[in-house]
Amino acid sequence: MFVVFLGTGSALPSVDRANTSLALVATTGAGITLIDCGGDPFRQLLRAGLDPRRVTDIIITHAHIDHIGGLPSLIESFRIIGRTDPLHVYAIAHPFQVARDLLRTYAFELTLHHWPFAVELHELQPGTNATIGDFTVTPIAADHTVPSIGLRAVPTATPAGPIFAYTCDTRVAPMIPTIARDADLFVAEATYPHGQNDAAAQVGHMTTSQAGEMAHAGAARALALVHLSAGYAQEGQVRREARMTYRGPVIVPRDLSIVRVARRARLIRRMG
Repeated sequence: MFVVFLGTGSALPSVDRANTSLALVATTGAGITLIDCGGDPFRQLLRAGLDPRRVTDIIITHAHIDHIGGLPSLIESFRIIGRTDPLHVYAIAHPFQVARDLLRTYAFELTLHHWPFAVELHELQPGTNATIGDFTVTPIAADHTVPSIGLRAVPTATPAGPIFAYTCDTRVAPMIPTIARDADLFVAEATYPHGQNDAAAQVGHMTTSQAGEMAHAGAARALALVHLSAGYAQEGQVRREARMTYRGPVIVPRDLSIVRVARRARLIRRMG
């Protein structure tokens, strides 16, 4: 399994980091499952060397703009390149409704000439497994300022592992170690630096050291940190702060980095 970090920044993008979004690929050349769709995901796919036509499914973790705002643009780009295969979009109830509203708002554009492919919306239920693309996904409710989910995913063809886990946007909460449990790669948001616990909690986020605490509590085998704020996202600092509370491997991916997820998750390409 491979994770391509299309974006690693917070809601305010920077020169170096786009809004956080991920691409999951079970095996080389397989279909792509996107996790979140802020910013300009079509361009990020191209920059990562991924054919956008391979995207089969999109998981929207919550309805904040930096996680869903790029959806109409992505669909329009698919239309322009002549996509004909259905596109499946998955979300819990709140972002499901927002996605539906966005598509209604932009229907005049998306159907201006001809919409040659179906966009099918699927509502996820927290705690209930779903087959999404090449993966079996377990969505788990997180604790953000709007309804949000983290998730666990394993390739459906190899249910014994590897395990990918992602917090999405969340405060520290009892379910986060459950998301991280025994994951071969645990991707956690770390919007704030160590010591800013109160500021992070107020807006529904975690600090670098809190992300490390959650990885330790869940016995995750490796930790990657995303949703980094532009003002402090120096890799060395982020890594050091996470290692205050977590002893395993810590990866601070850049945009377009690729991590191979196996029993020992490994960064195989670092851009920049």
